[in-house]
Order: sequence, then structure tokens, then C-alpha cells
Amino acid sequence: AGDWATPLVVTTVTGPDATSVLGAPEVVTCSAPGDCAVVGSYAAGPDAASNDLEELYVIAEDNDVWGSAVEIPNLGSLNQAAVDWGAPGPQPFALSCASPGNCVLGGEYNVVPTTTKYYFEEPFLATEVNGVWGSALEVPGVQALNVNGVAGVYAVVCFASGECQAGGDYGDAKALARTFVATETNGGPWTIVTIQGGNSGTDFALTT
Repeated sequence: AGDWATPLVVTTVTGPDATSVLGAPEVVTCSAPGDCAVVGSYAAGPDAASNDLEELYVIAEDNDVWGSAVEIPNLGSLNQAAVDWGAPGPQPFALSCASPGNCVLGGEYNVVPTTTKYYFEEPFLATEVNGVWGSALEVPGVQALNVNGVAGVYAVVCFASGECQAGGDYGDAKALARTFVATETNGGPWTIVTIQGGNSGTDFALTT
């Protein structure tokens, strides 16, 4: 107990992109000793060396054994439209696991609205159930409120599998950061509550 294990060297991601260049992990969480998960970004596809397309990978540890890096599904598709406008890849900000193989990831991706030539940051959530990651989805209802184009999920907490909350903010028409809380109950769809009076910035914490 208390000893650090030998570092794991990961060079490839299991997913649709055969060529990839991995970056360092950006978020990490542990549901129990020896049961952890890390998420980071990687450049994918034939132009990986030029970082033209950036996606997210996750590596899970189960009973002290680290698995392979796998791609978070659908984030590349969500973010692809913004790549041509110089937008960065999706960013992971918060990760919580109720138990091994049952996690939620939150962060931001980028879109290009039809009304502007600039990319907007939008919040996403991705859910893992029994070791399988589902497709990353935009947080329902936030995109319509995010008039200023700056939004993300910055905190996630799971009390049990399918019972989670996520906190974030979006930019209103006055360029003020307004708070939202998204809730998942019994593994059902995420629902949001907005806190109109909040001027949150990106300082978030959720707790059990």
C-alpha cells in the first residue's frame, strides 16, 4: 500500500481511426483502489501528425490492471463541423465513476451555427454502462440558451450507476455566464435546471 506502480505507456487508441497520436491524460477518477479511469485527447486519422482532427480517449483500470485506450463515441462527429473554422478538439473537464465500468464524462465540443462563421463551445455528456461507452451527446436544452457561444460541463458526480448530476454554464445574450445543473435518474435521459441568477464562470464543484 502507498507504492506507485510502473507507468503505463499507451501509443494507440481502439476506435475507427487507425492512426493516432496520444496526448497526456487530462482528467482522472477512481471509484475504489485499483479501479480508476483516465481521459485525454488524441489526434486521429491520416492527418494525425498535423493535429487536424482531435478526439478523446479513455483508459480504464480494473482490479489494478489497465486496459486499452478506447475512443469516446460520437465526439468526432459532434466537433467535426467546427474543425474547418480552426476550432480546437473536444475538451474533457469532469469524470465520475459510481463503480468500475459505470462512469460519466463531461466537457465541451465546438459547433459552427448557421448564423455565424465563428465556432461556439457547447457542453456534452457521455455515459459508460457496464464497461461500454455510449455516444457523447449535447446537454439537452443548453444550446438554445447559449447565445454567447461559451458553454461546458465542469463538474460531474455519480451517486450510483444511472444516478448522476452534472454542473456547467453557458453564455447568455449579455455575455454573462449562467449556471445549469443536469440530472440523470434511473439511467434515463438527462434533464436540466437553469439557475438564471447565477454568474458562475467555470468554478464548479458537486459532491455526494
